[in-house]
Formats: sequence, structure tokens, C-alpha cells
Amino acid sequence: MSPAKIAKTAAVLMLLGMAAFFVHAGMAADTGFFEGFGALMEDKWFQATLFDFYVGIALFALWVAYRERSPFLTAAWTVSFVLLGNLSTLVYLLLVLRGVRTREELGRALLGRGAA
Repeated sequence: MSPAKIAKTAAVLMLLGMAAFFVHAGMAADTGFFEGFGALMEDKWFQATLFDFYVGIALFALWVAYRERSPFLTAAWTVSFVLLGNLSTLVYLLLVLRGVRTREELGRALLGRGAA
């Protein structure tokens, strides 16, 4: 299997898994989305996880800024990453990978405008 196909398959599986988990969590939760958030913010491991998440978002946003020519698109995707997390990062990755079939195409797709 080509690296491009492996990347696409992995991204689709992660996206479906995350979506299914979010639906399951939403149906099983006995509180609203923001209820109990204050108590979570007091937990140091939650704070570390949240910090880790936003560092990852910042790194991904830098990659998007490198790839994209439009500052507007970069900003829109970054807002999407902050609001929707890795659901939107996976959607962005799948959009980048559409039509990619070979290792060389994968490299060019990942580098975007920086590709030689």
C-alpha cells in the first residue's frame, strides 16, 4: 500500500472514530457540554492536556500558514482548529491528500506552496 493511501486511510479512520466517540459521549453525558468545566480546570493534568492541545493546534496552524497562500484561509482554518479540534485538522488533512497517489505527490501536497 502506498504512503499516500496509508495516510488517507488513517485520517479517515481517525475522523470516523472521533466523530463516533463524540456522538456517544454526547448521548451518554448527564450534564451539558460546559457544565462541570470549572472543576476540570482545577485539575493539573487537565490543564497540561489543554496546554498540549493548544500547542499542537499552534504547530498545525503554522503548517497551514506555510502551505496556504491566503491569510484569510489560514485564519479561518486556525479558528476551526481551535473550535473543533482534531476533527477539523483531519478534514484539512484529507482535503490536502485528495488526489494524491504517489510518494512524490504526497511530498508536494504536504509542502504546498513550499514545494520545489
